[in-house]
Formats: sequence, structure tokens, C-alpha cells
Amino acid sequence: MTNFFGCTPRRCSTNTGWLTILVFLIITMYTTISRAQGLNDRRKTVVTGVVSDAVNGMLIDSVRVSAGGVTTRSNAQGIFTLEIPAKKSAKPNDYVLTFAKNNFTTLKQTVSAGKGLRIEAKMKSLYPLRNILHLFTDPSIPERGPHESPPTPTCADVTLVPDLIGGQLGRHNFIYIGENHRRICLVIDGKLAWHYDTENDWEDDEIWLLSNGNILHAHMKYIEEITPKKEIVWRYDSPKGTEIHTCQPIGIDKVLFLQNQSDVAMVKLYNKVTGKYELEKELSGLGKGPHGQCRRFRLTSKGTYVAGTLGSHTFYEYDKDFNLIWTHDPGSMWGGVPLKNGNYLFQRENAMTTVEINRAGEVVWQVSIAELQDQLDRLAPTAGRITATQTCERLSNGNTVIFTRFCDPGLPQAIEVTPDKKVVWILQDWKHLGDSVSAQFLDEPGYPEVPGETNH
Repeated sequence: MTNFFGCTPRRCSTNTGWLTILVFLIITMYTTISRAQGLNDRRKTVVTGVVSDAVNGMLIDSVRVSAGGVTTRSNAQGIFTLEIPAKKSAKPNDYVLTFAKNNFTTLKQTVSAGKGLRIEAKMKSLYPLRNILHLFTDPSIPERGPHESPPTPTCADVTLVPDLIGGQLGRHNFIYIGENHRRICLVIDGKLAWHYDTENDWEDDEIWLLSNGNILHAHMKYIEEITPKKEIVWRYDSPKGTEIHTCQPIGIDKVLFLQNQSDVAMVKLYNKVTGKYELEKELSGLGKGPHGQCRRFRLTSKGTYVAGTLGSHTFYEYDKDFNLIWTHDPGSMWGGVPLKNGNYLFQRENAMTTVEINRAGEVVWQVSIAELQDQLDRLAPTAGRITATQTCERLSNGNTVIFTRFCDPGLPQAIEVTPDKKVVWILQDWKHLGDSVSAQFLDEPGYPEVPGETNH
């Protein structure tokens, strides 16, 4: 007869001894494995940190953070925590963290094994303005901001939008201004998504959407930066007898502008953080009188300054100390800008001609409304004849958009042409937009506040 341990009384003591040894071995193995696992757990590298935009500092959510076969994502505040298992090697190891998100350049950072590591990852976006378009569809945005002006009269009560080539508002995302119906209009996915009315006094001339969502515009009588919720971030009123037609964001915190005044213009660079001017420099020779001096002024990627003047019909380029290093008189122009390819683009207002020149002053491309008239007659047969243009924009695909001038609902507001001068877009939507002076296209690559990254 056997007992619980499967042995007879005679053999039970012997078997019990072996069983005790076997149980001891099992317990020892389990303890060893547990201790090894605990050691591995203690050797995990825990990395915490925050992911932000390298240019504007905005926190980036939903970034995929991975290393050692483990992946996590940053939360709405850009914060992430990643626990990386220990490698088999007993020696300290480095780990490569990979940060990836659509519309951003993938970033890799190396960290050493250990605990309590905290890092800051700064990513750059390929198309940064696409990241902030959602800010303008927030339902909490007021119809009229606390300091927003009453709307100016529209050009006409137009309800019909003609079916023209390019799909009207559906072709581009853009922000748009005019000098008569003084309303900033932002178009997203074929709809007027957001607007802001400026003062009903003279003209709007330049518009910028920054990569942090703020809007900077020059109104001739003042410069203003506002948020998507129509709050004023900064404003500068031009002194009596002066005018401001051009401005440029330099980073997120600074604004460069040119103040037209009598015979001598004034270049100013304002730091919104310190509240101080970092630059105040007089420039002569840009033309007579505040209205006819300068329509575009730019700091370039080379650190030089370019003035495209209306009054003197001349491009001037200055070094960082404002020594004149290049000048060229191409004839009449409303205002010109440097392009990313090193050339210069400008619009002749009354001649209705868009011109691109190189550094030698040679015309490398141009097109006139007269050259396009046959296409316009065929593609927009009910539209009237354009009699003046205002500005132009070069797109990254090589196309050029030309803006007309007058507040006339019978005319197109903008025309897009290819390098071989084929018309691919005619904008004539007076139901949602007013007249055009300038626009910034929001599907273009590059940070607008980094000089030289865009053609705007």
C-alpha cells in the first residue's frame, strides 16, 4: 500500500529525500529567474521628455517615439515617456530614439542607458502652415474681435460664383487682403473659414500667416499682429505723415518693417519680447514722399536687405551694415521680392506685366496680361478686361499668381499661370472675397518667419 507520496512505508523516507531535493532545486531556479528578471527591470532605460517645433516652440502631439523595439506617442502637451528594455550586453549601451510624424522631418537622438533621462526634442515641419489651419475653425472664435473694425462696404452684392478653371476657392488654401474692401480672408478647403476686418482708412498691403497661427499685416497706417481668436498681440501706429506698406516676421518674436516718410525712409526691427527696437536705420534714395517710396522690404537668407521700390522703380540691396552692394532699375514696378532661387520677382502695375530677373538684371521670365488675354477671353468670356495689376506670388511648383487691383465684381481677382504661360486658375469669387492686393499661399513649404525659406 502506497501513501500520498507514492511510496511504501519501507521506501517512503528515501523517496521523500529526493522529493525534497527536487522541490529545493525548483525553488532555487524560480528565485534565480525572478532575480534576473528584477535585475533586467531595474536596468530598463526610462526616457521622458517633450517634443516641440524647432522654429515656433509649439508643442507637438501624436509624435511616434521609438527605441529598442518599443514605441509610444507624445500627448496633447507634447510629453512622452518611453521605457526601453535592457540590452543583453552587460556594458552600458546607447539607444537611438526616433521621433516621427507626418508633415515633419524625422528626428533621431541618442541617449545613454540609465534611469530618469529627460530630453527635449525639436522637430521641423516640411509644410508648417498646414499644422495650424485647425486653429481658424475653433467654434470659440468670435464673429467680431474686441478691437476688430466694422466691415467696409463690399464691392457689390454678388451671389453667383461663375464656374471657371481651377475651381475657384477650392484650388488653394490661402490668406488674402485687398485695399478697398479691407477684410483679411482665410480660405481653407474651398471655404472662407475666417475673416478679420481692418480699419476703413486707406489700404491693406501685406499679409503673413506665421507658423504659430498668428497673423501679421501692414495696413499703411499701422502694423498689427493678431491671434486666430482675433486678439491683438502687437500693434504699431505709423506717425502722422508716414506710411507703412511692408513688414516681415523675423522668427516668432521680431518684426521688420519699413516706414515711408518724406525723403528718408526708416527701417525698424522690433523685438516683441523685450519691447525694444533692435534696429532703426534711415535710408535715402527710395523715392519722394511717403506714398511712393517702398512697397516691399525683405531681410534675405544671406543677411542682406532688399528694397523693391515704387517711387524710384529700383531694386536696392544692402549688406548687414546697410552699405549699398547692388542696385538695378528694371523700370516701373509696384514692389519686388527675392526668390529662393536667387532671382527677383516683381509686378508692373499699369503695364500689367510680371517680371523675374537674375542678379545680372537680365529678364529670365515674364508674362503680361496682354499675352494671356486670348486665354482669358476663352476661359472667362463674361469677365471684363483687366486694366491694372498689383502684386504677384511665385509658388513652389513654378507657377505664378498675379493679383488684379480694382474693386470690380466683373473682373477676376487673381490669375495663376504656369512657366509656359498657360492659365490654370482664374479666381473670380466676389461673393466671399473682396478685391485683391496680395495673398500668401498656405500649402507652400518652409517657415515664413525664417528669411529665405519661402518665396513670399
